Amino acid sequence: MFSQLEFPFALILTHRRGVGIALFKSDLIFSSSFNELDYYTLIKNSKMTQIRDDNIELLEFEDLIFSRVKGKTAENLFHLYTKTLDRFLIKSHEIKTLLVGTGPGSFTGLRLGCAFANGLKMGLPINLLPVKTFLTPELLAKCRNMSVEEEFIEQLGDYHEEDESTGFVTFFDLLASLLHARIEDRIFVDSLIPEYGREPGPVIKLNEGLNK
Repeated sequence: MFSQLEFPFALILTHRRGVGIALFKSDLIFSSSFNELDYYTLIKNSKMTQIRDDNIELLEFEDLIFSRVKGKTAENLFHLYTKTLDRFLIKSHEIKTLLVGTGPGSFTGLRLGCAFANGLKMGLPINLLPVKTFLTPELLAKCRNMSVEEEFIEQLGDYHEEDESTGFVTFFDLLASLLHARIEDRIFVDSLIPEYGREPGPVIKLNEGLNK
C-alpha cells in the first residue's frame, strides 16, 4: 500500500493521552524482507533520543522517525508535529499525505487529531487517509506474542483497566497502525471523522464531567 503514497507522509495518533507521529521520507524500511516480528524487535532494540526541553522522545532511522510526547494532546499536537518535521528538515507544505488514527480510542483525543488534520487540509493540498488504532488489550496481546510486552507496558505508563484507551501513545501503537494500514483497504477522504468504536469509558466520562 505504501508504494501508492507520495512521500513524505506522516502518521498521527491521538487515540491515547499525548501524541505519536511517524514521519516517512521513503518506503525504504518497509520495503525490506522483514516480517512482523522483525519490526517489533527493531523498535525494542532501537536507542531512543530525548529532547528534554520539549519532553519529546524519538526513534530515528534513515528515512523514518517515530516521535511521541507525553502530556495533554491539545497542548502538544502542533508542537510535536512541527518539531518532527524540523528533524527531517521538512516543511509542512511538503507533506503529501497524512494518515490519522480515527479509532477506537479516547473520545476527545480522536476528535483533536481529526480536527488538526482537517485544518491542515484546508490550507494545503494533502491527502487524508484514516487508519485503525488499537486499544490496550488487543495491542498488549500482540506485543506479548512479539516478546515486547514489557517495553509496551513501560511506554504506556499509567492506565486504567476499566478504560482501554488510557495510557500514553507508544511507539508500538505507531508500528501496529502502520503495519495494519499496509493491508487495510481504505481510500482517501475529504475530511476525517472519528470512528470511536464504542462509548467513552467511565474514566473519560468522569474527566469530561469534571471539566464542565
